[in-house]
Amino acid sequence: MNQTMHLVITICSILRAPECHTERLTFFVDNLTPYACFHTGQAEIAKWSTYRLKPDERIARWRCERPKLSAKA
Repeated sequence: MNQTMHLVITICSILRAPECHTERLTFFVDNLTPYACFHTGQAEIAKWSTYRLKPDERIARWRCERPKLSAKA
């Protein structure tokens, strides 16, 4: 059963060191485990960075988050 996971990537400028921003990607994994995050996250970052990362940027860090459940009234 596929479940949603958020990949949170911090991207920093190589030329302007303190200048960073965060991107969030949503992807699906078969099982929400730390291994699934590690394994699938790296592949998703590689695909994303091929088309979206600028030449003067680098990925400083990344992590996985489970989607937050919205509160019901």
